[in-house]
Amino acid sequence: MEVFIKDKYIFSTKPKLRAVKEEDKESEKEIFLFLKGIRLYGVNLKSLVRRTPRYDIKNILLNIAFYIVKDSELYSEFTRKREIPVAKLAKLTRTSKVLIESWRDFLIVYVIILANPNYRILNNYMNIEERDADSNAIISVIEKNEKSVIYRGLALSNRKRSSIIITNLGDFIKIKNSNEDKVLGEELSGKEKKGLKHYKKQLVGATALIFMTLPALYYIYNMNYSTIIINSTSQIKVEVNVLNRINYIYSATTKGQLLVHSINVVHKDIDEGIYEIIKYANENKMIPSKEMVIIISGHNLRNDWLPMSEQYIKANKIKVLINNRGVEKEINYSQDDK
Repeated sequence: MEVFIKDKYIFSTKPKLRAVKEEDKESEKEIFLFLKGIRLYGVNLKSLVRRTPRYDIKNILLNIAFYIVKDSELYSEFTRKREIPVAKLAKLTRTSKVLIESWRDFLIVYVIILANPNYRILNNYMNIEERDADSNAIISVIEKNEKSVIYRGLALSNRKRSSIIITNLGDFIKIKNSNEDKVLGEELSGKEKKGLKHYKKQLVGATALIFMTLPALYYIYNMNYSTIIINSTSQIKVEVNVLNRINYIYSATTKGQLLVHSINVVHKDIDEGIYEIIKYANENKMIPSKEMVIIISGHNLRNDWLPMSEQYIKANKIKVLINNRGVEKEINYSQDDK
C-alpha cells in the first residue's frame, strides 16, 4: 500500500494554457453528467458554495482524493457504498476524522473528478501539479488572489443574474453574471455574489448581542412599574411594566379570580386591560352602586392613560374615583348625559 504524503500535489496558480479543442463542445453534457453523479453521493452545489476550505486544507483533501483513487480497495469501497470510509481513511492517512467529515463533500467531488475518465474537461481544467521547491511562492500568491474581486471558472449552474462555477483551484463560487446566452461548461468570470457566509462575523456578533440583551429586556419587561388596585365587590390587583403593559393580575376572591381567568389581559395595553376589567365587572353585577375606586401606587400614570376606559365609564354612567399617587381624578358622566 502506498504511503500517504499530504503535500505531494497542490492546486497551483502558475499560468496554464488551455487549448480550445473540439471536445470542449461536450462540456455541457459533461457538466450535466457530473452534477447527476455527485447527487448519487448526497452532494449538491449549495453545500459546496456555502463554505470553502482554506488553501492548505484543500491541498490535504486533494492528496487524500489521489490516495483513494490509487488504492483499488479504498476506491472500490467508496464507489460501492457511495460514501467516504472515514475511520479507515483517517487511520491510513493519519488525518483527523473531524477534518475528513467536515469537508466530506469536497473530498467526494475531488475523488469523482480525478477517477472518472468521463470528466476529462473538469480534470484538465483544475490546475493541479506536484509540489516543488517553489511551493512557498505559490502559497503566497494564492493567499493574495483569494481576496480578488473577480473569479473565473467553468459554469456548473446558471441563473438569470448569477452562476455557480468551479475554479481551476477547486473552489465552488457563486458569481454575479448576467450573460443571456451562457451555457453549462462555459468559462465565466464575475464578482462573487455574497451570501450568509460573508456575514458570519456580523451574524455571530448580532446573535451574541441578542443573547446578552434578552435577559435584561426580560427583566425590564417583567419589572413592576406601577400597581393598580381596582375596588369593586372584589378587589383586583394589576401590575404594569414601564411599557404600560399589564404583566400581572390577581384577585383573592372567587368571583375576582373568575374575572381574571375570563378576560386574559396579561401583556395587553393598560387602557385595554382596565376597559375589559370594568366592562366585565359591570356586566356581572360587580359594581352594584355604580361607583368604583382605583388606586395607583409606584410610579404615577399620565392623565390621559384611559381614553377607551373613560368612554365606557361615561357611556355606562359609572362614577370612578382615581387616586394617582395622591392626585385624585373623578371620571363621571355629565349632567347632559343623564
